[in-house]
Amino acid sequence: LEVRGNETKSDVGLVNSSRSFARQNSEWYDSVGERPVPGVPTVFHGDIASGDKVIDSLTHEISTEIMRKWPKALAIEMEGFGAAEAVRVAQSCGNTVGLGMVRGISDQPASNESEETKETQSRERDQWKVYAAEVAAAYTIQWMQNRWPN
Repeated sequence: LEVRGNETKSDVGLVNSSRSFARQNSEWYDSVGERPVPGVPTVFHGDIASGDKVIDSLTHEISTEIMRKWPKALAIEMEGFGAAEAVRVAQSCGNTVGLGMVRGISDQPASNESEETKETQSRERDQWKVYAAEVAAAYTIQWMQNRWPN
């Protein structure tokens, strides 16, 4: 397995707009359903590693290599890879197009591979998946309605 270094950066205008929105709007999540545990969602801005493989373990060789190359990455995912690649290709053809990604993080990969850990993680994922999707959707809708750059 190979860790590629293709980097498609997020559009600076989108990132700045999102940062401004997150700082000035603390009630965007009011429309989100009940959280699995008490608390409020947290917004982070930063790099996300994306690829075409499912990586479900912190001990996987790809996880280790990604974190070595990009130690500040906030997450590793695969859903945004196709969009990032399409933006990269469009930009290389001279088109003006930007990339921005809003992710609802619902789980973390297991730090070990025991069956008990996998079972516990599956239960936790089920509890958080719907909530994380609702949070990402609520944030994106409120951001677009209130702070989307022109």
